[in-house]
Amino acid sequence: MSFSNNLTRRIMSIEEWIEARRLPLVCSPLRLFALGVLFFLMMCGNLFAVLRWPIAAARRSWRGTETDAPGKPQAVDAAALQSLLQQPRPVLVDFWAEWCAPCLLLGGILDGFAERHADDVVVAKVDTTKQPKLAQAHQVNALPTLLLFKDGNEVNRHLGPLTIERLEEFVLNEPDGARSG
Repeated sequence: MSFSNNLTRRIMSIEEWIEARRLPLVCSPLRLFALGVLFFLMMCGNLFAVLRWPIAAARRSWRGTETDAPGKPQAVDAAALQSLLQQPRPVLVDFWAEWCAPCLLLGGILDGFAERHADDVVVAKVDTTKQPKLAQAHQVNALPTLLLFKDGNEVNRHLGPLTIERLEEFVLNEPDGARSG
């Protein structure tokens, strides 16, 4: 499994553990500790993303983009997204930004998902820094946001990172018309 998937799985397990123990904060020092660990992990991820951003941008300008390769998520703008939505296959769209740590976690997971399901699902990525009007048109207010389209219509929405197993459930097993947040 990838580093992104393992880290996301651990963060989600901490969140689930905290949610399962609905004690007042003063009654549970262990719950406070878990919240502190979760906060620390998220802050370290954000710091990593901020430090990585200029380096990744420079590397991309030197090498060019590799997102148009088969089995990889496609970087799209409004026109490219409209043409993708005309396809009979489901389209999973990731709204992200380079400075967003959870987006970076999800990016690695989406690469593996796109490779596994290249024949079943089209995976597209919208950089909200470069395409703010497209994000606004789809009412994306938080990052990362995943939108699932079938037959050109949005059928599902998820905010935040997912493990690859939950991503597969979200895309492949969700009934039409279901929405999550």
